Amino acid sequence: MKLFLVIYAGSQIGGFAGPLPYGMDECVKRRDTFRASQAEVIESGFSAQMNRKLTDAEMKDIRAMRFECEWRGLKPELSA
Repeated sequence: MKLFLVIYAGSQIGGFAGPLPYGMDECVKRRDTFRASQAEVIESGFSAQMNRKLTDAEMKDIRAMRFECEWRGLKPELSA
């Protein structure tokens, strides 16, 4: 089993990182950083990276994202 940081877009896999060279504790720290950034954008409605307010459609997509650390036997498949 290998460790992956999986990014879900709704119920489908939208991206992933891994297999990761570190353990679950480090993965959880990094996952929590992504979650905190997501919460900040949701609260403010502003993207510092794009330097503008986000559209309703963009906000919907951001709200639908989830970040999870998962042990998997096989590499995650996008849109699975």
